Amino acid sequence: MKKEFFVSLTFDDGWKSAITNAAPLLARFGMPATFYIISDCVFGCRDEYMNVDDLRALTLAGHEIGAHTKSHKYLTELSQLELWNEIEQGAEDLRALGFDPCTFAYPFGDWNPHVVKQVREAGFMAARTIARGMNTEKTNHLLLRGYGVRKEHSANDVISWIVRAMRSDWLILYFHQIEQAEVLSEHKWIYGTTPAVLEGVLLYLQREHIPIVTVADGIERFVKIAVKEKGSSLVPGHAV
Repeated sequence: MKKEFFVSLTFDDGWKSAITNAAPLLARFGMPATFYIISDCVFGCRDEYMNVDDLRALTLAGHEIGAHTKSHKYLTELSQLELWNEIEQGAEDLRALGFDPCTFAYPFGDWNPHVVKQVREAGFMAARTIARGMNTEKTNHLLLRGYGVRKEHSANDVISWIVRAMRSDWLILYFHQIEQAEVLSEHKWIYGTTPAVLEGVLLYLQREHIPIVTVADGIERFVKIAVKEKGSSLVPGHAV
């Protein structure tokens, strides 16, 4: 029997535009998302980032708050102490504010086996890279793949990825700033996209009745698939 295909929408860094421009669209379509937060930025390091009240509003709306380290450094370049501080302290900062991050996103998609080991030991059930691709039940839970939606991509580009991904199990899309094109150009935010592109993607997902799940819920679905089909538990984050 054909497995159900599903999609996760993720927003990296904690940009303010993710709540001002993306969250209303998600609410309109009734879709949950995962927001990966740089913990230092929650405390007002720049106006462009969300604050604690913003994160609480996202949680109340049914969204997942995930960890994106303490200060967004290249993890493979850090000492053991610095690495642990970035991963574990970033999560602890969020826990101290009342959140419970159980999934993680690698800053810059930067990882190696040692970094993955530290993410596993910090207790995360899943982690997303920026490696381009889809996910199946055989994908390492700590090396999930995805497709980044950037300034040069149209809604039709993203829809074409979704159509191709339907041959797999799980597609993760990741976004950064959600701003008007002129704002993206002014700030040289090449990793951002516009509300219009996001809306076009959400319209397609709704029209095709494609299930939208948080990353945490996506991992739970994989575990259930493994238990049902193999009769045994699938252990998250198997060895790299």
